[in-house]
Amino acid sequence: AWSIDARRRGGPRAVPAWPRRLLVFQLVLLYFTTALQKVSASWIPFVGPMDALWYILQQPTWQKHDMRWLAPFFPLTQLATLTTWFFEMLAPLLLLAMWYRRTADRPGRVRGWFNRIPFRTAYLGLGLALHLGIWASLEVGPFLGGILVLYAACLLPDEWRALAARVRERDA
Repeated sequence: AWSIDARRRGGPRAVPAWPRRLLVFQLVLLYFTTALQKVSASWIPFVGPMDALWYILQQPTWQKHDMRWLAPFFPLTQLATLTTWFFEMLAPLLLLAMWYRRTADRPGRVRGWFNRIPFRTAYLGLGLALHLGIWASLEVGPFLGGILVLYAACLLPDEWRALAARVRERDA
């Protein structure tokens, strides 16, 4: 849409949606399979101490900064472990929420409920907060950039156009 070739052809044109949907599916698959692989008592809620993130944050090979200051906040790391695990386990609901939004004209109580709550926005917002926390505290290479590309695919083209219009209005 913004390339020179697109401008020469007269502006943006319709493109297939399957690549964007494939990226969204990749995001859901990444999160859900990651949750399924967390089978130790350190991760699984109400089975063990839920101290996985505490230990990860204490690993010198992963740390960006010394994290010993977290000692008094151990219960918060347990809450973060629980939140991360549930976030990843609920990933398939992102696909469901996006499908229900696309087929909002169809009947169904669950579809109606999903279309009344901002599940996609809340899910992606929580994920962004989790990933910014990871980026700020751990050394994980270019992981954040890759995730942000997949998050961008979760917005529909009309939503990107509306966002661009709001930015243009603000900057004008």
